[in-house]
Amino acid sequence: MADVIESGRALSEPFVESVQPDQDAANGGRSLLRPLHPAIGDEIRAGLPDVRSVQTRIAMALLEALPEHDWRKADPYVHDHIGRHTLEAGLLPQLLTDPGLFVHADPVPPRAAVEAAPIAELASPARPYLRTAPVLTSTQAPVMRRAALMETAFVEDGLPDCANAVRRHSPSAQPDRPDGLRDADLMRRRGF
Repeated sequence: MADVIESGRALSEPFVESVQPDQDAANGGRSLLRPLHPAIGDEIRAGLPDVRSVQTRIAMALLEALPEHDWRKADPYVHDHIGRHTLEAGLLPQLLTDPGLFVHADPVPPRAAVEAAPIAELASPARPYLRTAPVLTSTQAPVMRRAALMETAFVEDGLPDCANAVRRHSPSAQPDRPDGLRDADLMRRRGF
C-alpha cells in the first residue's frame, strides 16, 4: 500500500502522514503511514469486503515481526497497536495469555477485551490483568510501573511463572535490590 500512496503522493498527502521516515526503502525497509483523521481509516475499513480477515493478516504480520518473542525489542507500532488489530480480528483473547503484552502494550485494547469476555473464559494471566487494568489505564502508567503492578498481581494470584516472565521482560530486567525488596514489593507497600 505504501507504494501506491507514494506514487500518488500529491493526492494522498492531505490524508496520510509518514510516521517514521523510511531510511532503508531501497534496502527492503518499510514506510509507516498513518491516516490524518480516524474517519479516513473508517472509510478504508468500510470499503473492505472482510475487515476481520484483513485485521487478522495485519495482527499475524505484527506478531511475526516480534523479535525473539521479546516485547522490549518490538517496534513501537507493534506494542502500541497489536491490541487494536487483534481486538478487531477477534484474536485478542488468545493473546491475553502473554504476560509481556500486559507490560508493553497500550493497556486500553486488552482491558476492553478482558472486560468483554466472560470471566470463566479468561486464561489465568488475564484475570490479574482484569483487576489491574483500571489502574493501568486511568493513570497511564509507564512501562516500569505497569511491570511492577503486573508482577505484583501475578504473585498475589499465585502465578509465579507469569511474575517471572514479567520480571525477565521488564524494561530494566534488574536484579533484586540489595535490601531484598523488588520494585513490585515497594509499590505494593506504598499502596500502588
